[in-house]
Amino acid sequence: MRSTKGSSIREERLPAPLGLTRQPVGKRYWLAGSLASWRAIASAKELTWPADIPASLPTLAVIHDWLAQALGHLLSNALRHTPVGGTICVEEALEGSVVAIRVTDTGPGIAPE
Repeated sequence: MRSTKGSSIREERLPAPLGLTRQPVGKRYWLAGSLASWRAIASAKELTWPADIPASLPTLAVIHDWLAQALGHLLSNALRHTPVGGTICVEEALEGSVVAIRVTDTGPGIAPE
């Protein structure tokens, strides 16, 4: 069995930088829509792509561009380093008062130093 490594985004209530505003987003629909183009790339590489996005997630006020960029970095890394036939799993969960988006994959991971 291959090892699984993972990264996550934790959305906490931090002040928005000057000039940027938070916008409400229904997390379930935003994440499902954001994953569509990435799923096509994974399919072309013959990767298994389960996604666990609970219907009960709350609407949050987020900076869309930052969240999309962070998710894109995690998925791009997972797609680049997961071998053909591997698995990339995307999970989103409410952990206390924090919504976490977790990306795990069966790529080699980072070697311990």
